[in-house]
Formats: sequence, structure tokens, C-alpha cells
Amino acid sequence: MRYLAPPLEILLDRLRLRPDGAALPFLGEALCRMEAGETACEALTRSIERHAAALALQPEDLRPLAMLAGALGQTDLDGQLAAIALCREEIGQQLTQARTDCRTHGLLYRKLGALAGLAVVLLLW
Repeated sequence: MRYLAPPLEILLDRLRLRPDGAALPFLGEALCRMEAGETACEALTRSIERHAAALALQPEDLRPLAMLAGALGQTDLDGQLAAIALCREEIGQQLTQARTDCRTHGLLYRKLGALAGLAVVLLLW
């Protein structure tokens, strides 16, 4: 087994302090939860769930993130890299599906909006 990185708490704190870490508001809460005695998996999962609405995450988006939270700091380097790769793959598939849904529903909503506007014009005229 190879463990070549600092503890997870230090890594999360470094990530939180990076300029792009501001886009991840759950990191600070997760660190506080870990300091209070929760495991990294529990702290990350609960923090992500609590910030899901602010991050625009759907329930199906939480599954791969929870799986990743369970692997971070619990396996060797290769296991963690594999978990990250799997999470990225699942999120990529969900992103592709979301884009497809956006195109399909976006077209529908634009047509409905145009028809509703036309109906209002006809009613007022």
C-alpha cells in the first residue's frame, strides 16, 4: 500500500483556500464536521447534501460524490485515483444527459412561451 499524500483534512483545507475553492462552499463545513468527530465520508456527504441546492445538484448527482467521499482517505493512492476516475465518468454521463434534456425541454419551453404570448395578444386584441 502506498500513501503519499498529507492527511485528507490538510488537502481539503488547501483546496478550500485556493481561488477556485470559493466555488465549493461545502468544504469549510466538512472540515468543521471532521474536527467535531465525524468521519471524512460522513462530513463530506452531509456537507454536499446540505449545499446541493446552492450547487445546483440533483439527487442523482449526489450518488457518485458520496461514493467518492467514501473512498477518499480510505484506500491507497491507486484506489483513490480509480474512485476519482469513476466519479468523473459518471458525472460526465450525467452532464451529457443534462445537456440533452436542456436542448429538448428548452425547445419545448420556448414554443410554449411563444404560444402563451400569442394567446395573450389575441385575448387583449
